[in-house]
Amino acid sequence: MPKTSQSLNDFARPLGFGALAGARVLLIFVLSALGLSFVMWLVAVAKMLPISTIPDWATRGALAAFGFPFEQADFVLSLPPSLLSLVVAWQMYRAGKKLRADDRVSSDDLLKTQLLRLTGLSLSVLIVIVVALVISGAPVTGLGIYRSIILLFLAPAWGIRIGAEHLARWCDDRMSFAWGDAVEDSLKLVSRLLIALVVAAHVVLAVAVWGSFSSAAEVVSAYSAPVIAAVGLGIVQLMFAPTVWAGALTWVTGFPLRLGGDIHASAMSGFEGPLPAIPSFALIPHTSFPEGIALVAVPLVAVALVIAFSESATLHNAVVAGVQAFIVLALASLFFFGGIGPGGLQTTGVIPWMFVIASAIWVAGGVGIGLGMKKLRDFYVSSSTPQKKD
Repeated sequence: MPKTSQSLNDFARPLGFGALAGARVLLIFVLSALGLSFVMWLVAVAKMLPISTIPDWATRGALAAFGFPFEQADFVLSLPPSLLSLVVAWQMYRAGKKLRADDRVSSDDLLKTQLLRLTGLSLSVLIVIVVALVISGAPVTGLGIYRSIILLFLAPAWGIRIGAEHLARWCDDRMSFAWGDAVEDSLKLVSRLLIALVVAAHVVLAVAVWGSFSSAAEVVSAYSAPVIAAVGLGIVQLMFAPTVWAGALTWVTGFPLRLGGDIHASAMSGFEGPLPAIPSFALIPHTSFPEGIALVAVPLVAVALVIAFSESATLHNAVVAGVQAFIVLALASLFFFGGIGPGGLQTTGVIPWMFVIASAIWVAGGVGIGLGMKKLRDFYVSSSTPQKKD
């Protein structure tokens, strides 16, 4: 084979593999968006909306998941439906993970192959997003571009683990083999840490529901059709579930949440002003509740237990996994705030830089406590083991 043809083949093949992976992601996401829009259309069937509303909602909802504002008549949504954003990130991550170059690629060509596969994957999805933006006329904002970069490039790059081998070799050469191994072996531990924080958020929300169930029930009963309202509000709140998780953990850490305009709510201070008739908002105490900060132990303990009871959680693995988990949370903070309007919720959600600080507290504190628990357990096990006499 001529050298030029061989070079072209080496370029086109990984690019094509990436594009095919992007097509699979798009197929899953488009079908999901259409299905969800159909369900919402059925919920609003009393308004006799035309069936053409379904693909229109699907397009705008998909763009909202990528972080672009959703506009419908006088209604503007710049708070991303973070569950859909999470689904996109997960699909892009999985696609990247499947594209990870195998061992048959030489180490010299590994980074090049990974970059080409990432380019094919990301560009195939980006082209469709750009077409959707043009057709829908949705506004393009700087924040939307940042969010899209995270979903389109950083999520699959993390799955492909671009540069991980080079970083591991650098750690082997400059630090120790333990750090190099941690770069390659800590991925599962990162997932466990993030899942532990999601579980912790559900525990906090369960406590909040137990304490404010009557307030949430009153909100639903105020609608003319409480059952239909409960279903509709349940679907809407589900679409923003990660934002609710982030808000719950931020609140128990003592940092404020923005509830529209100048209204801020935290465990240390109450707030005044009307809120939308949504059950999640009814769970937030109107008066100061400093005792709620005790619940910050929940995410700390959740992370600590993962470290303490994971055999792979050595000091090096735990530190590297903790850093990666913190980076994921810091990037995710861009999806946890925005506006819901018209009305008083032009700015709602977490305050990003405060969420980043709170994330550092959960991860660093939990990892430190977990390593201490592991060390203490190993000490007692070794001291209780009878020593053999010669």
